[in-house]
Amino acid sequence: MKNLLILLLILFCFQKNYSFPIPERTLKVLIEKNQFIIEGEVFRIDSITTENNDFFSIAKIKILKVLKGQIKNDTINIYFRPNMICPAPDSYQINEKVLCFIDTNFNKELGGYYVPDLSYGKKTITSDYLINIYANRINEYLNILRIENQYKKDIETTEWLVKCAEIDITREDAVSDLLKKYDYEKNIKTTYYADFLTTSHKERLYNCFINLKSNLSYFDLSLLIFTKGIDDKNILKILKYIAKNSHEDFCTTCNLYFYYIGMYLNEDFDAISKEYFKNLGTMKYNSNENKIHMQMVYDKFLNEIEKKIPN
Repeated sequence: MKNLLILLLILFCFQKNYSFPIPERTLKVLIEKNQFIIEGEVFRIDSITTENNDFFSIAKIKILKVLKGQIKNDTINIYFRPNMICPAPDSYQINEKVLCFIDTNFNKELGGYYVPDLSYGKKTITSDYLINIYANRINEYLNILRIENQYKKDIETTEWLVKCAEIDITREDAVSDLLKKYDYEKNIKTTYYADFLTTSHKERLYNCFINLKSNLSYFDLSLLIFTKGIDDKNILKILKYIAKNSHEDFCTTCNLYFYYIGMYLNEDFDAISKEYFKNLGTMKYNSNENKIHMQMVYDKFLNEIEKKIPN
C-alpha cells in the first residue's frame, strides 16, 4: 500500500493548491492562531514603498463585523504583497467583501494589520449564505476554545468538525483536521479527532457522502475513511459506478478508486497500482503507448471489481 499512500499525498497537495513553503491552514487553525477575525468590504487599494525599498499594497477595508478580538476603528488597513507568487498571497479588489484572519504589527515602520497565512487567511464572500456559514462555525469554535476540560473540548471539537464536513464550504478543512495526526510545523503529535467519532458521527458522514453529486473531490472521497462499517455494500456499489463512469484525468482519480475500493473489499491493489503508474516520472508517462497501457490496466481492474461487487 506504500505506493498508494505516496500518490495520495501527491494528489492531496495538488487538490488543495498547496504552496509548499506555507503549511496548510484549516479553518480550525485560522481561528486558533489569529488575534483578530473581521468581515469587511474593500473600498480602496493603495501602494507604498518603504525606506528599505520594500513594495506593499494596502487594502483599505470598511469593517462590517468583528468576529474575534476588539478593533475600535470602523476601517483598517491590511498590508499585502501583490507580486508574490509562491507562496500565494492574499489579494484584494475594490468592492470585494472579505473574511480576514489578521494580526497586527505588519512592519516596524508601517505598523498596521496583515494576514499571516496569506491566501489561506483571506476568503472572498460572495453571498449572505457563505458568510453566515463561516460566522456560525467561527463563533461555535470560539466557544469550544473556552472549555477548560480537555476531554470535553476534544469531544465538542469532533462534533464541530463533523458539522463542518457536512457542508461543502468547510468540508476540505474539516476532513484535513479529522485526518491529521502530526503537526510537522511544530514537530509534535496532534489530537487524532477521528478516534472520537461515534457511530452517529460516522452515519452522518456516510449520509453526507451518499448525497454528494458527481465529480467527487479528493476530500469528498476521503469521507470514506471514516464511514467503513456503516453500509459497506452500498459504498462499494457507488464506488464501482463512479469508477466505471469516471471521465476525469486518470492520474488524478483512478488511484483513489484502487485505494478506496481495496479498503472496502479488504483487498490490496498495490500491485495493479504500481503497474498502472510504472512510468510515472519518466518521459514515457505522457506517451500514447503508455496511455493505452494504463487504459488496459484500468479495464482489468474494472473487470475484477465487476466480479466482486454485486449490482
